[in-house]
This record gives sequence, C-alpha cells and structure tokens, in this order.
Amino acid sequence: MFDIKIISIEKLKVVINPLNWWNRIRFNKSNVRILFVDDERMPIVNNLKQAGFSVEEIKDIKNIDIDEVCRSRIIFVDYKGVGKNISPQYEGIGLIKALKDKYGKSKRIVLYSAHNQFPKKIVLNPMFDLADDKILKNADFTEFLEVINSQMKKIR
Repeated sequence: MFDIKIISIEKLKVVINPLNWWNRIRFNKSNVRILFVDDERMPIVNNLKQAGFSVEEIKDIKNIDIDEVCRSRIIFVDYKGVGKNISPQYEGIGLIKALKDKYGKSKRIVLYSAHNQFPKKIVLNPMFDLADDKILKNADFTEFLEVINSQMKKIR
C-alpha cells in the first residue's frame, strides 16, 4: 500500500523560511542610513552625502533610543568626546557597548579615532572588540567606502 505522511503547517513553515534568503533586504547606498557620532565636524559626511548616501551627524548621544540611532543601520562612533552621558569613564567605547547591548547585530558599529592609532589603554579594553569595525578619521574616502560596503553586507 501507500504510505501517507502528514506534515503540520507549522513544521512546513520552519522548513521553508530558511529558503527565503532571496527575500532578504539588500542594503545599498540608497536604502541604508549612516550616523556619525562625533563632537567635531567630519568632512567625510559631506563627501558621503554627495556620493548619494543617507548620512546624519550628531555631536553626542544622551539616550540610545533617540530617532537618529533608531533609524540608522551603520553608526560611526568617535572613541573620545562622545558617550559621556552614557559612559563617563569609557566615553565612545562605553557608548558602543550600550548600543551593542540594545541593538545587537541589527546595527553595525564602527569605532574611529583622530589619532594615527588607537591608544593602548583603549585597545586593551575588552569593549574595544565590541565594535564591528575600526577606522581612523584621517582615512581616505575610499577606505570609508570599503568599511561601509563591508558593513552593509553584514546587516541583519
């Protein structure tokens, strides 16, 4: 005779959902929002806007639930001079920890610095590794593009 197996719809959905990889949003410069958190003006922001990116910049974050943070998918955080309200001791890397604790992998966080290299006390701090990427402020425009493009591929 014939064997008939009954599969519940719930189980079927679980099997089908992983196959929907083609429905995943593909992020590009027209649909990803980028936020720069820096107490100083960043010339790269205007360059990215001219290149067609949706970019905002704010001087600091007092609350990680503000609109600018909620609508951004890639956030560049200066390691010094920002995040004082959230983490007075660690500033930027403390802010990164708070963002990662709240948003996890849904937001990509990039730590950056105006120095030629990150200070040793920052590099040795375990929170330093919470950033998804790192870049120096004086990096070339193409280097910023490489970081942004790399992080767009990793947004979940």
